[in-house]
Amino acid sequence: MLAEECDSMDAVEQVDNFFRHEVVPPLKDRLDALVEFLERFASPSFEFGQSTAAPGRMPFFSYSDEASRFIQVCYDMKWVHPFDGGEWM
Repeated sequence: MLAEECDSMDAVEQVDNFFRHEVVPPLKDRLDALVEFLERFASPSFEFGQSTAAPGRMPFFSYSDEASRFIQVCYDMKWVHPFDGGEWM
């Protein structure tokens, strides 16, 4: 194996070990948590957020309160996993 491949395998094993030690809720609970948002997200009036681009400023995106709650639920229910790119490199 090449040195780069060994380093990559070490990183994969580290990530794999991280997820093995994490407590992940049952899949039904994780899916139910997302389904809670379905009706609101399907509404024609729902907006996930707003993009803002002012002259001379870097554009940014502001999430709606409901979108922020959804993102937090995604983290809480382990759909999104924290990743430290600096540590990984």
